[in-house]
Amino acid sequence: MTIDVSRSLPEFSRIVSLDQIDSSNPVIEIAANSDECIALARRFDLLQLDAFEATVTLEVSSPTTIVVSASYLAHVSQACVVTLEPVSACITERFERRFVRAPVSGLAEVTVDPMADDPPEPWDGGAIDIGEMVAEQMGLAIDPYPRAPGAVFRNTPEQDYDARAPFSALVALKES
Repeated sequence: MTIDVSRSLPEFSRIVSLDQIDSSNPVIEIAANSDECIALARRFDLLQLDAFEATVTLEVSSPTTIVVSASYLAHVSQACVVTLEPVSACITERFERRFVRAPVSGLAEVTVDPMADDPPEPWDGGAIDIGEMVAEQMGLAIDPYPRAPGAVFRNTPEQDYDARAPFSALVALKES
């Protein structure tokens, strides 16, 4: 059996070994090349991704905890949900994730409090993909319903009935 490894890697993979991080808080600058921008645009259903770059800081906050802080900038173009014209946007965001050294074991019950901070992610002492982490955050920040300035929905013939009387179209048919 042959496994195509290139298909299993994310489009914007930047793997960092967390065991090699010391207390100097390294700052890593990453940027997507043109092929990665095209692949990310396809993945996130964008018309175009003109630029995608991030600054990532890795901090050892205790012997068992690493904090990843990142900020990114993305220039995206999406199709307007009304007119399908290109809508450009600049997305910038800062985020933080914590990793706690813990053996990865079987499934455990997880309680999620939507109002609380995200719990730390388990870390087996290996590596994390900071590129994929930043790409995921960008995917969450993309406007799901981009609209061009001044774009409005126009009534279609099916929408011309009185909204207060949903059966008014049937009444009109009965009268004719």
